[in-house]
Amino acid sequence: MNSTRLPAKLAKEPLIDVVFEVRFASSIPGGSILPGIVFAGLGDQIARVESLPAQQLPQQVRELDPALLYAPLTRIVWGGFAVLIGDKTLGIACAMPYPGWTEFKKAILKVMNILDAANFVTSIERHSLKYVDFFETGQDHAAALQYFDLALKLGTHEVVSENTNIRVELLRGSFLHAIQIMTSATIQSPNIPERVGAVLEVGTVQQDPELDVSRFIRNLPGFLDEIHNANKEIFFECLSKEGLSKLEPQYE
Repeated sequence: MNSTRLPAKLAKEPLIDVVFEVRFASSIPGGSILPGIVFAGLGDQIARVESLPAQQLPQQVRELDPALLYAPLTRIVWGGFAVLIGDKTLGIACAMPYPGWTEFKKAILKVMNILDAANFVTSIERHSLKYVDFFETGQDHAAALQYFDLALKLGTHEVVSENTNIRVELLRGSFLHAIQIMTSATIQSPNIPERVGAVLEVGTVQQDPELDVSRFIRNLPGFLDEIHNANKEIFFECLSKEGLSKLEPQYE
């Protein structure tokens, strides 16, 4: 969809997951210390604390495997949000339905301000925002592809109705956008029947020039709006006019 005017909201919201994450350098692994700092900062609003599978692995194993180095070890469920904590990462995710950017931003700022109390964190390496959207189409790959402004050709064959899974990394300005489209994905939620359709995942990364924590926190409100706007623009660019119309866009 090529348009400078973006919808304010969608009547048929396709969002199924959203996560904001920072990755940091530290003098010691944060996985055993940071949960206590977050717990104290959030207080009685916490519903429960959960250990995640990566926590069962020895620290030496996690440090040697790039796929595990930034894996969350602990989840703290806090109201309509979940705080994800690892040795070198701190993230926050939303429960669905999505409360909107304004509320999510407030939650991010509250959690990230707690990071300022972690004096073992020496600098912020990057921050990122990922949105995952689901479009229910069953196994109709042609219908799934019609949601996207995508022209795909392999040799002489135009891909219009095939099962498709593609990933593109797009550098735009200071942001790197990792975009993934899958036309046959299955999702299941508690008390909701299994659904099959297309998934669009847009992960936007800002590499930070080794910012110290206090400076990062001071500038975070502006950083958040910048990365959110950049991610939102890419999302709507990925949609076809037909796909957007199905979501019933609303403009201010």
